[in-house]
Amino acid sequence: MIFAHPGIGRAASLASQAGSTIRTSMLRDIENGSLIEADQIIGDMMRRASSFSLPAPILSTVHAHLKSYEFRGSQRITA
Repeated sequence: MIFAHPGIGRAASLASQAGSTIRTSMLRDIENGSLIEADQIIGDMMRRASSFSLPAPILSTVHAHLKSYEFRGSQRITA
């Protein structure tokens, strides 16, 4: 995997190691049942890919799942 900044590669490596205690902010939000930023994070990545005419099927799938999570969470709040 190629990263533009060495710090990004290091952070990704640390967060993805088995047994790592480092978690992304979105994972912490999901674990806490908090609001997440699907449009702000994944949606932004999708828009950037689109601006370069790059297909992003995995991002689209992730975004759909996160929006479903957001919708389910909003249903619990209003119930």
